[in-house]
Amino acid sequence: MKDKYDVIIIGAGPAGLSCAKVLAEGGKSVLVLEKNNKIGLKVCAGGLAVRAEEENSQFLKNTDSAFCSINFYFSKTCRKLTKNSPIIATISREKLGEIILEEVSKNGAEVKTGIEVKEISKNSITINEQRVKFDYLIGADGSNSMVRRSLGIKTRKMITTLQYVIPQKNQKFREMEYFFDSKTINNYFWIFPHKDYTIVGGCYCSKTALKKSFNFKNIFEKWLKDHQIETDGLKLESFPINFDYQGYWFGNKFLIGDAGGLASGLTGEGIHFAMVSGAEVAKKVIDSQYNCPEISKILKIKRKHEYLHRKVNLLNDIFPNFGFKIISFSLKYKWFKKYLLNFLFSFK
Repeated sequence: MKDKYDVIIIGAGPAGLSCAKVLAEGGKSVLVLEKNNKIGLKVCAGGLAVRAEEENSQFLKNTDSAFCSINFYFSKTCRKLTKNSPIIATISREKLGEIILEEVSKNGAEVKTGIEVKEISKNSITINEQRVKFDYLIGADGSNSMVRRSLGIKTRKMITTLQYVIPQKNQKFREMEYFFDSKTINNYFWIFPHKDYTIVGGCYCSKTALKKSFNFKNIFEKWLKDHQIETDGLKLESFPINFDYQGYWFGNKFLIGDAGGLASGLTGEGIHFAMVSGAEVAKKVIDSQYNCPEISKILKIKRKHEYLHRKVNLLNDIFPNFGFKIISFSLKYKWFKKYLLNFLFSFK
């Protein structure tokens, strides 16, 4: 490890590795630091939105499953969204990390695992007893980002998830499904089939958790029981999703992916946004005049998603299930199905 790099990236997830790939291709000296001993160990449902097949072709070849339809349940009513090509795919985070890491390594970026940053200053970081200088520092270190905290940025909008990884030999799941019910305001549940296992989970918004009577673990376990999903002997996992975006560019420091709050506050989607934001910030570092148009697209999607989230939950708070009933009724019509597909998954 050298004493000085053009760019240091903290976090070797999809955001950090995508950023390192573009920077290394652009001739920058890059150091990527990952606190875990292995890349891709993050707890995650592993959903990858297929916003452009040509853009995600290398990842589609390595996905566990790709889906041309999604089932949405509103209470007991099921509505199916379909498309002629894949809408969403599931992929192992370890596999995704391996794919991007291979490209990063080809271009000469250094990636170090099992290293935790102790201190961040204006132009350097401290690792153990060594001080390493940088021209630019990029925080790709997830929802609880140390880089974000070092910038004095608080996080007030968070989605917390619970999930089980169920081996396929135990139970067979073949369709991607989402479940909504206003009895559990601000929450939804999902079934994400992978190749050898299925991830079954649920999430809630941070504001919901402030209610004294709220116990999401009990709600989730009841939902699993109601749907006859067996989880005996399996480990309950949890991970946060930060959607509190407050900027990505702070002088010689940047925040990308979950560290920047660039996930959707409606769907929790983050992998695609992470990779895009990483590549965009890399281009900004290489060319200071670059204005990151793809991040602007992400922010536009986020605003639309989170506006809908607020309005539907407001309706459901006042009139239980009313917001979901409107969506469920509208999904009888082809034009609304097409609209909702574009709304949720289009990157235009």
